[in-house]
Amino acid sequence: MIDMEQERTVVEVERREGLTARIFVRDFLSKKRPVIASGAGSGWRALQKWSPSFLVAALGVSSVQVSGSFFDPVEKISLVDFFAEFERLDKLDSTRFPIESVIPYLRYPSPVSVAEESDARFWESVSNDWDIPFLPRFSYIRPPALRAPPPNRFRYPERQLLVAPRGACTTLHVDRTNDSALLCCVSGKRVAFLFPPSERFGSVLAAEDRAREAAVYPVKTRQCLEAEDSFVPSYGFGPTLRAILTPGDILFIPKRWPHEVYTVRSSAAITFNFLHLLDLDRSHLQCMSLSRCENL
Repeated sequence: MIDMEQERTVVEVERREGLTARIFVRDFLSKKRPVIASGAGSGWRALQKWSPSFLVAALGVSSVQVSGSFFDPVEKISLVDFFAEFERLDKLDSTRFPIESVIPYLRYPSPVSVAEESDARFWESVSNDWDIPFLPRFSYIRPPALRAPPPNRFRYPERQLLVAPRGACTTLHVDRTNDSALLCCVSGKRVAFLFPPSERFGSVLAAEDRAREAAVYPVKTRQCLEAEDSFVPSYGFGPTLRAILTPGDILFIPKRWPHEVYTVRSSAAITFNFLHLLDLDRSHLQCMSLSRCENL
C-alpha cells in the first residue's frame, strides 16, 4: 500500500559547502544520493563574464536551434532575437506573462545544428571561466579514461550550455545516457525536482516519450512561475526532492533519477554527464557487451 503522507513529502536536496572529491565520492556518488555543492562555482569568471552580449560573441553563430519543454529542437531563430526575448521575459510582470505558451530554451550544441569544430572552439574559449573542484579525476568509464582531465578541458559526454528564459522547463525525464549528471548554475535561478528511481515511473516516462515523438509539448509555464514558492510536482511514487539553484551552485543528479527543471529567473547553466567506475552495474555491462558484439 502506498503511504500517501510519504507521497506528499517534499524534501530539500542536501546542500554542502566546501565539497571535496573524497567526500563527494564517499557520501554521494557511491551512494547515488543527490547533493547541491553550494557555492562550488562562486569563484568562476563565468558568473561575472557570461552576459548575453558575451555569449552572442563567444558562440559565434548568427542563428540557433531552440528546444521546447523536451530536448528536441523545435525552431531556428536569430541568436540576437533569442537573447532579446531572454531579457524581456525576465522583466515581464507575472500578470502579463504568456502562461499558455511553451517558452523555448537554447541547448548548445544542438544535436542537429552545430558543427563539431564550432562546439570545440566555444568550449576552448571559455575553458578558464569554470571548473568542478570536487569531481574525481580517476576511474571513469565515460569519458573513457582512467585519469580524466577536468571537464572544462575535455569533451565530457553530453556537455552543453543551457540558456533558458524565465518560464522555460524541461519536463520529467531520465538521462538517456544512463549515467550521472551535473547541472551548474551560472546565472539566474532554477528549481529542479528529483524523484528516487522506481519501476513505477516507467509508465509516466513512456507517456512523456510518446508525447515527444508526436511533437506534443506540454505547457508548464504557469507551474514554472510558481516552482519556487507553491508548485511541487508529484507522481505518487515517493517523495519529491527539490533543489533551488542560484549562481555558483552545482547539482549532482545520480544515474536513473527522474527529474525536471524549471527556470524561475532567466538563466545560463552548464550540464554534462559522466559514468564513473562506481556507477557500473549489470545493465551497463550488458549494454557494453551488446555494443561489442554488434561491432564484431
